[in-house]
Amino acid sequence: MLLRIPFLAIYATRVSLAASSLVQRAAQSSNIPEISNEFVIPSNSTQATSSGTALPSLPSVISSGSLSNLSLATSNTSELVLNGTAAGLKLPAVVCDEEKGEGLTVQSCIQAYNVMTSYLTRLSHTRTKVTIGTRSQGIFDIPDRIRFLSPQGICAIDVGLAYDQADSTTTIELASAATALLNQCVEGYAEPQGGEIVSLGEKRQIDMEFHFNPMITLPQCKNPPPTGPPAQSCLSLLQSMPLGRSEQSFGLRGSNADVELPRALHGADGRCTLTLNTRGPIDWVTWDDIYEAVVEIDAICVRQGIRGVRANLGE
Repeated sequence: MLLRIPFLAIYATRVSLAASSLVQRAAQSSNIPEISNEFVIPSNSTQATSSGTALPSLPSVISSGSLSNLSLATSNTSELVLNGTAAGLKLPAVVCDEEKGEGLTVQSCIQAYNVMTSYLTRLSHTRTKVTIGTRSQGIFDIPDRIRFLSPQGICAIDVGLAYDQADSTTTIELASAATALLNQCVEGYAEPQGGEIVSLGEKRQIDMEFHFNPMITLPQCKNPPPTGPPAQSCLSLLQSMPLGRSEQSFGLRGSNADVELPRALHGADGRCTLTLNTRGPIDWVTWDDIYEAVVEIDAICVRQGIRGVRANLGE
């Protein structure tokens, strides 16, 4: 199945993420079944954005090097991390990986880092200790797994559990781990490398990884509607989406597919809707693939207040 995520939608088994009252279906000329996904956030989103918007500054523990040419505004993100390092926080070993870094740029990983630390800063306003657990097993501060992506979709930071056992950590430990990976692996080599830190958390169940995000097909961004769904509503949708590495069949009602379409998923307040649809009859894709496609639309289009579409999901 060819899965395309258009401007607000993923087509094939099509996924579309938009304000609940503004979901639109792009007309398709192909007879190939597709999953599409639409996701819209207004332009005044509080999340990190790409060019044209100042990004939070990096902690001073990061060496200047190639970062010195970047113009970065100040924010309380650096305070969040530096307080942790000043307290003598000890992290597990950083393991850099050249293969995971193929295609990375320093700036793209700074941007992904800023998306992540902005998220952690918001969490730290209400709590410093956070729980991470499998989405199907309950409600946690951070769902397993969560991905932070640069605005061009190049650099990805994944945070998740090594196994399905829930764990807890602090926003400081997570931010400091991200700082160490960015400093040592991405900015520490002539050619940026990816890397990982494993065994974070009280039970040592939490892993973090920086890596290149290979996109077969870029989302197509289009002009926004008059209004879009609130950023936090769409974030809650992303955090509540089902995940799974096993392929499932997606098809029209009556097709005996594992997931019958159309199907809509909503943000916590119902103001952001993800619509999955298909031209049929059946195609196969994993929920992980759909989640990653929605994250790409969010990073590349939605954070700019623009609807987005992605193609080529499914078999």
